[in-house]
Amino acid sequence: MRIFQPIMLVCAVALSFIGALGLPGCARAIGEALSDGPELA
Repeated sequence: MRIFQPIMLVCAVALSFIGALGLPGCARAIGEALSDGPELA
């Protein structure tokens, strides 16, 4: 358990970090992909 607990802590921090910064980034990337899609195709 001494090895498992730090892994859970790192995963929790990573998930919160991705949740805070990843969602707006994904939404922006999807918006750009949709707007650029017809032009690239």
